[in-house]
Amino acid sequence: MTPQQKLIFAVADVMTRDPTTADEGESVANALRTMRRMGVRRLPVVGSKGLLTGILSLDDVLATELAEVSGAIRNEQHIEGVLRS
Repeated sequence: MTPQQKLIFAVADVMTRDPTTADEGESVANALRTMRRMGVRRLPVVGSKGLLTGILSLDDVLATELAEVSGAIRNEQHIEGVLRS
């Protein structure tokens, strides 16, 4: 089968049915454990009615954590600068 022939399948033919999801109220830590256990980098997020409300990606979590750590480092550097002056 050529690459062009593979593209004629419908999404329904290749999608994951009944995917594991995260509840929008659960902790990020728990969602990350689920991602690791399932070997995935993204989880569909569902609300209280079971409807899709978004997608949680590992990249989004890492970017958020990196921004938080960077902010904490900048704050520590500022405090050290103030203490030294």
